[in-house]
Amino acid sequence: MALLHIPLDQLTEQNVLDLIEAKAAETHVIEYKRDTYGNAHKDYSEFLADVSSLANTSGGDLIIGIDAANGIPDKPTPFSNNFDDEILRLENIARGGLQPRISLSSRAIPTQGGHFLILRVARSYNPPHRIIRENSNRFWARSSAGKYEPNVDELRNLFMLAPRIADRTREFRIGRLARIAAGDAPVTLMYPDALVLHVVPFSAFDRDPDLPMAELQRNYTAFCPMGSRSSTAIKINFDGLLIPLP
Repeated sequence: MALLHIPLDQLTEQNVLDLIEAKAAETHVIEYKRDTYGNAHKDYSEFLADVSSLANTSGGDLIIGIDAANGIPDKPTPFSNNFDDEILRLENIARGGLQPRISLSSRAIPTQGGHFLILRVARSYNPPHRIIRENSNRFWARSSAGKYEPNVDELRNLFMLAPRIADRTREFRIGRLARIAAGDAPVTLMYPDALVLHVVPFSAFDRDPDLPMAELQRNYTAFCPMGSRSSTAIKINFDGLLIPLP
């Protein structure tokens, strides 16, 4: 269970409280923080490691204002100070402490006693991002168990992601143009001349599938349909398709 399927500007207090009620554990796309980050060097380093690990993996949400024991949310601990100043401080830390810079969006959601601070880190297609604060030069990635420092092979794959996507996109474009020129298009063209526009999302040539079907079939209760709070609302057939239950 996560919040990435909900646009940041549409998140509500109830969405966050639902994570606590459902005991939604931390994963590679969500992390909880009881308190905000301090001003010591180790606090800055931890924050930069958290956000860069999200950007280098699948993106995700960093939620400040939830107490979590062993990664399981337990209770709200709202941020009670000036949330605008705090969000600006954290964004400035990320802006000056990572190379290349990452895409970071933030929002404060009011709740009883203060606000939940949500920092949404976009999945980067220009990885890896390294910490450059005080010559740290460290790289971080994430798994379901939390952040970790990738090994040489993982770093090599991260460095090759952007060129690989560019090569695959270029090959796709050349292949499509050749098929159109040969008349092998979904629709027969009326004229020999054509203006061709390709719109190709980066995710089309990403290293990871959008839906891990094997995992879906093993643990389908972890993948609730959008808008549903019931883990029994779907089942998986042998083709890996999501089928609503009556």
